[in-house]
Amino acid sequence: MAPSVDPEKVLMILALCDTVVPTRTGRELRGLMHGPETLFVVSGHYTAYFYLPRIKSELLHFFNKRLVQ
Repeated sequence: MAPSVDPEKVLMILALCDTVVPTRTGRELRGLMHGPETLFVVSGHYTAYFYLPRIKSELLHFFNKRLVQ
């Protein structure tokens, strides 16, 4: 299914120290999705919680850029 996803509509968030969904797997998915915009955080799967303020800001920017024209 990944190749059929429009990468312009995706903001992918990958945690570089993730052991629940390994970063390697996320990068493979990112490649199969033709390189959507990606936010990398230096955390694990659950500790990415501490990045929520940054993630929310990036999401707002992403949606504003694509939805507000």
